[in-house]
Amino acid sequence: MTQNFNTTPLLSVCVLTYNQENYIRQCLESLINQATDFQYEIIVGEDCSLDSTRYIVEEFARRYPDLVYPIYQSQNIGAGTNNFISVHNAARGQFIAHLDGDDYSYPGRLQKQVDVLRSEPDCNIVFHRMRIEIKGKFDLIEGPFFDTPSIHEKKFYRADLLLNNSIGWQSSKMYRACMRSTPPTDFEITDVFTTIEQVGGGYAKFASHEALGVYRLQIGITNNRLRIATALCETYKYFHYKYPQYRDQINTAIFTYFLADLKNRRKTAMLYGKTWLSTWRLMSLFMFIRNYSMTKKLIVKFSSTTFD
Repeated sequence: MTQNFNTTPLLSVCVLTYNQENYIRQCLESLINQATDFQYEIIVGEDCSLDSTRYIVEEFARRYPDLVYPIYQSQNIGAGTNNFISVHNAARGQFIAHLDGDDYSYPGRLQKQVDVLRSEPDCNIVFHRMRIEIKGKFDLIEGPFFDTPSIHEKKFYRADLLLNNSIGWQSSKMYRACMRSTPPTDFEITDVFTTIEQVGGGYAKFASHEALGVYRLQIGITNNRLRIATALCETYKYFHYKYPQYRDQINTAIFTYFLADLKNRRKTAMLYGKTWLSTWRLMSLFMFIRNYSMTKKLIVKFSSTTFD
């Protein structure tokens, strides 16, 4: 699809990449080949890769100068917070989608998600199902919500996102640009953080019941369990004070992570355990019991989603 940077696109797709020479080509091709009835742009944040990733991004920028807009960082600034903010702040579209450079989208992804945001003004975030690829093998460990074909009819508000540790993968996300602001923090932000903030007073949902992309697990930042656990604990402590009305949901969510790591004898269980105790709420025990069927599924998800 030919774009014109003299006009404002409806959608901006933000891609973060670092040392992903084996994956970034497929990622970008999956976006370029999308069929839509609107204009979109692809903004690629290349974070000073040590392999040939930058050369591949440069190739796509030359081939598609009216579609691919690269941001070449002058030094490695980190995908977790700095590169993310840099790329997303450069987005010009009314809607913003995210895709990590080691993942890719299926045909129809962008159109179907935009259709939801166009038709539902109170929907601030729309996800889609993803196939999970682990070391070349595909699975469907996508979360606990997919046991019903009516997943796309459900609405998830901030309390639901906090209780259920968010609901979708970052690379399946599209949100309204008006919800883009990220409060300054002294810790690394995660997809859980941005989703909970960006949902605002509206809701999140899924575009459809079908998978519209592939998420590659055990690559990049997700390989560092301690880093992720630390960021998540800081995230929930932050929300514990910012949103006191949701403290029961927050404490229950941390307890879920703690049980999953305890079940698998992971060292990070101690970190979650300390955070759980520091945010202790008596009512969270009743919430845990009331939500037990969903919590069991979440524990299975976090047990299957290994970062070791």
